Amino acid sequence: MKTPKSFFAGGTGTEEDPYLIADWEHLYNIRENVSAHFVLLNDLDENSSGYAQYAAATANDNAGWNPIKGACTYMDFGECFEYASFEGILDGTGHTISDLAIKRLSNRVGLFEKKLRMGVKLKTLI
Repeated sequence: MKTPKSFFAGGTGTEEDPYLIADWEHLYNIRENVSAHFVLLNDLDENSSGYAQYAAATANDNAGWNPIKGACTYMDFGECFEYASFEGILDGTGHTISDLAIKRLSNRVGLFEKKLRMGVKLKTLI
């Protein structure tokens, strides 16, 4: 079983010690704590570790990137209908996330599944 720290390249998720994101798996794991602080250590693209599994057009049964969402907040008859949105801080430190493929029928597509709430920060992310 992974511990929260092993989901990332380091950090504890606080403002002073944000979780460190160095590859696509780390970015994918943001969903494990959508209210934490994160820092992108480098550009993520088709040449980055984990791309084929998490972000390529063939990832996730040919649906591409699975947008980041939090824990289920509304469930009915065993199916989740609503998820928590990202409420943390993602500091790109000037790095780029590119080559992200998303092929979904839903209107909830993008890096994050839901619109970001006021106060949520994506900083210096290109």
